[in-house]
Amino acid sequence: MVIIGNGIAAKTLLFELFKTLKASETNCQNFSVAQIFSNQHFPNCSEKSTATISLNGVDVGVSTLGDLLVEGYDEFCNFVYNNQPDGIELVDQYIISTDGDNDQKLSRRFNQLTSLDFKLLKNSHKGVLLKSFLLSPTIFNSWIDSRNSLHSFLQIEDVVKDVKTISAEHVLVELFGGKSIKSKYVVICSGAYFNILKNFNQDNLEFFSDSVVSGSYLVRDFFYDQSFFLTLNGHNVFYRNQDNKLIIGSSSQKGNFMLPRSNELCDILDYLTKHLNLDLGSLDQFKMITGLRHKGPKRLPICGFVDEKKKISVISGLYKNGYTLSFSMSKKMINLLLSQQCFSRMNLE
Repeated sequence: MVIIGNGIAAKTLLFELFKTLKASETNCQNFSVAQIFSNQHFPNCSEKSTATISLNGVDVGVSTLGDLLVEGYDEFCNFVYNNQPDGIELVDQYIISTDGDNDQKLSRRFNQLTSLDFKLLKNSHKGVLLKSFLLSPTIFNSWIDSRNSLHSFLQIEDVVKDVKTISAEHVLVELFGGKSIKSKYVVICSGAYFNILKNFNQDNLEFFSDSVVSGSYLVRDFFYDQSFFLTLNGHNVFYRNQDNKLIIGSSSQKGNFMLPRSNELCDILDYLTKHLNLDLGSLDQFKMITGLRHKGPKRLPICGFVDEKKKISVISGLYKNGYTLSFSMSKKMINLLLSQQCFSRMNLE
């Protein structure tokens, strides 16, 4: 099998796949895996994410998206409990409003607000206190890469030129470097870059009414005695003690824009500075980070086959929830592949 991509969806799929293969070792002796990616040309969004993880008032039984978000969050929590990965910390998240309009928004989402005293705020305000996760992308991705590297699989750093079916049984992945990989199954986990396939693919694949959304935030090295997480009128400011990063944001705009909306980020920094008893620093002390997020139709994740022969499949459209939906969508994808009896040898040409 070939997996295209190196973001959290691809890494999680590899992790869950190797766990499945280990549990079914006697039935999968001839199964092999290749991963193709190019961090240089297609940097993954999960390395450029604020990576805060919370349900934020989402509940089951309200919408399809809400049900999927809760499922993804639960799968993430199970993963953390069972594996104790590096780079993840459970913290108190203070969601606070300072004006009537935001009070109404929070009340609709959480039903009841209480008066909260957050030590870094100049005054007490109404809000909600939640348990949420702060994830360091660098530390966590290093951990999951180290776990995946314990297994034997081929990694190729190259750009995919084409993905096409060449017979009833096989798909050919052509690379710009000149190699070709023949496999019975291909899973595309390329995030926002999935759209590039539309420009060169010759097969009649099923594409979606999706979009790309650019997200930007501020980050700087910082030192404080413990992690904290505050959402003030929709603006996040948090500190990760595990890697000493202070993060503020975020802003977003629809489209493939790698340039951040610097004026908006500056306004958010000024706004938070006025309300906090903490010197956050000036704008020139921060780096502006931008990532491209893939947004599926109606914000729903994309997970399934995209060709008539059920040889090419996709995990994408995880949007702002990559670090949770990747776990539930990976398990769904493995179940789909199991139903196709996909575990067979991959050949390099």
